[in-house]
Amino acid sequence: MAWLVTFTLAEHISVQEKREARATGKTSAKKQTAGNAGQPGGQSAGEDEEKLTWFEQRVLKPVNDALG
Repeated sequence: MAWLVTFTLAEHISVQEKREARATGKTSAKKQTAGNAGQPGGQSAGEDEEKLTWFEQRVLKPVNDALG
């Protein structure tokens, strides 16, 4: 019999590393602008038509609009 063993490496940041990152300002906050107010999802109408696939346009968008 053979064994199948797989490993996944994940990087865990220590508390000290998190403090240093905050202190040096490596983390950046996302700013919200008023330019996208009134547009669902923060996209303009022209961008919605270009970026949506058929499934998104015909199925997901009507469901999203119906839900509010």
